[in-house]
Amino acid sequence: HFNDEGILMIPTYLAAGFFAMLAGIRLGPVMHGDYLALVLSVHAGIAAYLLVIRNPQQRGASSIRTGVAWTSAMLPLSMTTSGKENLTLSILSTAGVAFAVWALWCLGKSFGIAPADRVLAQRGPYQWVRHPMYLGELFSFAMIVIGNPLQWNIVVLVLTAATIFMRI
Repeated sequence: HFNDEGILMIPTYLAAGFFAMLAGIRLGPVMHGDYLALVLSVHAGIAAYLLVIRNPQQRGASSIRTGVAWTSAMLPLSMTTSGKENLTLSILSTAGVAFAVWALWCLGKSFGIAPADRVLAQRGPYQWVRHPMYLGELFSFAMIVIGNPLQWNIVVLVLTAATIFMRI
């Protein structure tokens, strides 16, 4: 039996479960030396953890803004890679995700997929950039597209950038 707060937490727990599953799936390629997969796994694992422990929101987003936020978060999962990426681009992409992981960690309990009023982050990269997680992710996605310039990847990058700007 759930109280009202418990029922409202079901989507959060489902999202955390999804990111935890994603973290586990991404560990497979790590065994073959894919360091980007390792950083992506850490990113998903931290996201899962922070979703469960995050601060309660003071005011949430509309259904449309929530939909845009989830679209923005899920779109990059559809990018295609060849598995034979340029080493320099792989390192740069990994650095972009590592920067996003740092931002995510510093965001801490204020993390959420959809925009909401929580505590304003002001430490780590948030001292210099208002949205460092998005910056790191977009940089990483751009490196993936440069290394895999498929029409689909370009469309995904443009749509992801557009939805990130809408989130901001």
